[in-house]
Amino acid sequence: MQRRLILDTIENARDLGGYPTTDGKQTRWRVFVRTDHFQAWSQNTQQMLVDYGIKLIIDLRDPYEIQDLPNAFAESQHVHYVNAPVLTDEVHLSERFRTLEDGMHGHHEMYQFMVDECSAQVGKIMTTIATYHTQATLFHCHAGKDRTGLVAALLLSLAGVSDEIIAQDYALTGEYLVERFAQRRANALAAGDDMARFEIMHAYAPETMLTTLNYLRERYGSIPDYLRACDVSEAHIATLRTMLVEAFNGYKEMES
Repeated sequence: MQRRLILDTIENARDLGGYPTTDGKQTRWRVFVRTDHFQAWSQNTQQMLVDYGIKLIIDLRDPYEIQDLPNAFAESQHVHYVNAPVLTDEVHLSERFRTLEDGMHGHHEMYQFMVDECSAQVGKIMTTIATYHTQATLFHCHAGKDRTGLVAALLLSLAGVSDEIIAQDYALTGEYLVERFAQRRANALAAGDDMARFEIMHAYAPETMLTTLNYLRERYGSIPDYLRACDVSEAHIATLRTMLVEAFNGYKEMES
């Protein structure tokens, strides 16, 4: 199977299946898909996602973002839609969040902030996924990089995928959004924006996610321990693992 989903109004879409785990298994295909939501999803894109088997969509954006760009599946009769923001308006629009953005030295600081400050929201997201465990799930934020990247990393790590592979998956965003980021960079230059800050906010290097995963373990002990701290039950953690992995029958690197 091909990892990247080619959709006319989604640029940063990929399946999390086919990754090897450290205990000789691999992640299941057509169970978890991560995407962006830069623009309204066309009828053709919606149908392709339904045909792919998506039954649950978790929108990780805040309500104020959704007001500007609603998800086309919000009123769908075919797909169950849930808005489960990682940050929430309260955090995203807060002074402490703006201070974080303005003072970051590396993008891993943003992820560490989300890990610590958004644990309740992370718990709700994981519990929602586990509750609808029989349904193929798509989750997305705006660019499909930060909030989506953190959720994807937690899921893949829970499945037993190595940090290096998780970081490689995270970095695919830079490949898939290379043209969009190039245009944003040109616009920022033309506007006289702070380019050092721009580069930090648009970082997608594997080292960013590796640093985040190291932080998680140093602070919480393990990914399951972190999810427990987020009030995810043992039953739901077990359900997520079952959703994620399948027997290993010889891993072959899939197309990216």
